[in-house]
Amino acid sequence: MREVNVIITATGTYPVALDWMKSPFMATAQVNIVGGTATYGLEFTLDNIMITPAANVRWQSITGLLPPSTTTSGIAQLTTPFCAVRCNVTAFATGPVEFKVAQGL
Repeated sequence: MREVNVIITATGTYPVALDWMKSPFMATAQVNIVGGTATYGLEFTLDNIMITPAANVRWQSITGLLPPSTTTSGIAQLTTPFCAVRCNVTAFATGPVEFKVAQGL
């Protein structure tokens, strides 16, 4: 998977699919709050977002991995397979939020 860089300028959810079959599985998700304030959380799923209807995808946060109500920039390193990660921005004041995801080849 190539690195993905999403520039966020409004509240909402921003999913990125991962290669869950990669062995060993390793991925990094980074959220940067650039020059402003925002509240967000990272959420993960074992549902394949490429084929599962959006309404049926079950997203969950994980304690310690940038949970809901996070207000500072941060990084989450993933070593357990997930099908996707998303940044759920629940409050947004100013400046963009950068959501970056990279996964080893």
